[in-house]
Amino acid sequence: MAKYNCPICHKEYNIDDSVIEKVVVKSEKVSSTVSGRHAVHTYMDHYYLARICKKCIRRREIIKWVINSLVLIPILYWGIQELINDSKGNGAFINLFMIPLSLFLGWLFVCLPIYALVCRLFFHPNREYAYKHNAIVH
Repeated sequence: MAKYNCPICHKEYNIDDSVIEKVVVKSEKVSSTVSGRHAVHTYMDHYYLARICKKCIRRREIIKWVINSLVLIPILYWGIQELINDSKGNGAFINLFMIPLSLFLGWLFVCLPIYALVCRLFFHPNREYAYKHNAIVH
């Protein structure tokens, strides 16, 4: 059986045990058209397909769930406490809208950037290593 080395963890696996992932190398602006107040920009992505082991994919998913849990559970706890401790009774209706809004904003502005940074730092495959060790799909 053919083997490859995972470009993230550098361990050897069978090709059948891999997950093929599209990795963007760079994105460049090809053209821009302006009509009135609207501008349309066209970009061209340069990418390659890399074989990644299932362990690294699983680790990345676990990290995503940990980051989401560490941020969203305290926000949810805060929202539920606000609903329970509402002394006047007139803010419960507003809190029903604030809980989903704060969860979404917490996910958008905290979880997503942290997850993108962690994936970029620790789970981005090395292109040269992938090319040398049969991890690029042709």
